[in-house]
Amino acid sequence: MVCMERRYRFFLYSLPLLGGMFASPLQAELQVTPYASLRAQLEAVSVDDAVPGEDDSFTGIRDAFSRFGLRADYALGQGSRLGAQLEIPFNMANFDAEDATFFDDNSVRIAKVTASGDWGRAWVGKGWLPYYNNVAYPVDLFSSFYSGWATYARFREYAAAYSTPEFHGLMLTAAAIRLDPSREEGAHYVASYARGPVTLAYAYEDMDSDNSSSNGDTHGLALSFSRGPFYMALKGEEHMPEVGANSVIRNLYASYAFDRYTFKGMVADADDNYWAPGTSAHFGVDFQYTDSVLFFSEYFTEEKSYAILKSDADFYDPLAPYGEDSDGQVFLIGARYDF
Repeated sequence: MVCMERRYRFFLYSLPLLGGMFASPLQAELQVTPYASLRAQLEAVSVDDAVPGEDDSFTGIRDAFSRFGLRADYALGQGSRLGAQLEIPFNMANFDAEDATFFDDNSVRIAKVTASGDWGRAWVGKGWLPYYNNVAYPVDLFSSFYSGWATYARFREYAAAYSTPEFHGLMLTAAAIRLDPSREEGAHYVASYARGPVTLAYAYEDMDSDNSSSNGDTHGLALSFSRGPFYMALKGEEHMPEVGANSVIRNLYASYAFDRYTFKGMVADADDNYWAPGTSAHFGVDFQYTDSVLFFSEYFTEEKSYAILKSDADFYDPLAPYGEDSDGQVFLIGARYDF
């Protein structure tokens, strides 16, 4: 929390100050909206052979990416707008401001300034990266902690990004990115095309060749189809290290909405020499109780250990040795409250 206060106090203080600066007659043009999403799950976990000192199975509560945030939006006129967003994580299981996966810097999920208009859209700060938004997100649609693990995409990092206006369904995006805390740098390039129920996107992550821990580039392709209550998406990614063999991961996701229920399923398969090795499967159902309350039940299984963490993990700490055969399984029920 000290880190967050030191590095992002500007965002915390600037939004209410802006409200005062743009008091009448411009007050109506500035909108500041607080929001939150509280998410938790009760899970029963088992693996074939846990790391020494850990039980092969446990039942416990895990956070599912809870967060608190503020959004600000200001109309400049002639179709252009300025915006800002600040979002911090909150781990309900540990009752602390931290990301449940411990991949993030644990101080802030999003802290960015945006601008948009007929000329396109730009943002600078920390946010969801273009590669993730276009390639990984189409199959990252489960409600639990185990959603979105089977991808080579980075999620939220520091970036300066620009997207062109949509032209007959085609949109281009480019971004300069910087990883935290390593300060390694790179770029994202994305082309997406949407026509009717079909969306196709290709993205390339070009990391600087002298990066110490992230040598190699990654590219991916995602194809999705949505019609009525049915949705399906295919994703394929390839990681290309400077040394060693390339790695490929493939995903197939489908969902069907009926009344207040949404049924979901996904299968992923990846090479063993990089992230998310082996085959994993994920199935679930959501029940939208009210506009603000959602209940979910899911089953997740992984052939090799990568996503199932220890019950008391305070950093990325798999229950079974990473990458080894684990036959990991999770049965869970959970709830989400948005306000």
